Amino acid sequence: MLLNTHFTKMIIASDLLSWPSSSWGPVEETPLGFLPVLSINGNELTQKLVIDRFLAGQFGLLGKSDLERCKIDEVMTTITDFTVQLSGTFFIQEEDAKAAAVKDIMDTKLAPMMAYIEKTMNENKTKSGYIVGGKLSVADLTIFNCLETLTNLSPRALDEYTRIRDLNTKIGIISSIAKYVASRPKTPI
Repeated sequence: MLLNTHFTKMIIASDLLSWPSSSWGPVEETPLGFLPVLSINGNELTQKLVIDRFLAGQFGLLGKSDLERCKIDEVMTTITDFTVQLSGTFFIQEEDAKAAAVKDIMDTKLAPMMAYIEKTMNENKTKSGYIVGGKLSVADLTIFNCLETLTNLSPRALDEYTRIRDLNTKIGIISSIAKYVASRPKTPI
């Protein structure tokens, strides 16, 4: 589980890593001019989802069949689109505008996203409690990360979604994830 711990850290924290410019150079000199970047044997990977997928494959979190991998990819992309909308609200300076943006997401985007997650869980023939397949996948970690951002914005957002809350709890109590979340710096996103 040690490798999965490191992978989980990458997924949950990849957008929040500090950039040690004194040893690596300015962030502007990265391939795309922003983070994240993963360097492996001189090969640089950019873009969070690309890095997440690569590491998921390395650590057995990408599904066991082509169909599972495609479904995991679908979930990751869908959840990431929603998370980007959520995260954008943290950068709105004016409080009334921020509150309006959060309200709009909660009123118009939350229910369809939760319905998508529940439908995907219902379609999982293994009935494992995970989103795809019979074991933890990168899709579950992507959901976990999204739900943390969501509940930072709206602590009661999951109140109506018992199965999704249960999935979030199931992931959050994995010892390596729980230990990491408890020890990392607290951030809103």
